[in-house]
Amino acid sequence: MWGDGDGRVNFSIGNARVSYANLETHRMTVTENGRVVAVYPISGGKPTDPTMNGVHLVLDRSSVVHMTSASNGVPASSPDSYDELVYWDVHISDSGEYVHAAPWSTDSQGVQNVSHGCINLSDANARSFFAFSRVGDIVLVGGGPRPPEVGDHGVMDWDTAWNEFTPANAILNVPSGISFVH
Repeated sequence: MWGDGDGRVNFSIGNARVSYANLETHRMTVTENGRVVAVYPISGGKPTDPTMNGVHLVLDRSSVVHMTSASNGVPASSPDSYDELVYWDVHISDSGEYVHAAPWSTDSQGVQNVSHGCINLSDANARSFFAFSRVGDIVLVGGGPRPPEVGDHGVMDWDTAWNEFTPANAILNVPSGISFVH
């Protein structure tokens, strides 16, 4: 349409689906069009492997992902290594962060952060979140020590300060009643 005069394009967008993962309260509030549809207890990244703060995008979804610690630089010989088939995976960053089922951490969900950087849910909650999520949905993560990484396609443009694009200032709009730290 470039250079063709008065070009018009019609399109529609889906519902606004935004989830708020609070690493301090260990809760994720899931909303659709501003209405809370679920609140899940979570476990985020432990202090040595913190989950990245910031605005994440759902990049893709997979019912099962083979996750290994070697892909994150932790050798198989390490006591912190893992090699798991992980279910109900919602991929939210290029650095390998997912929202997924973690039946091994259900005792920590809602209590403390023990993951290798992912957001852990119970199997039932992960299955529900997986069914709800669509590519392009937003997952806001806050309350942790790790800042957004420049160059991560899941977070980079969303977490670039607006004044770096223009002289204006951007404001993060979190609906009232949702406990969220950014």
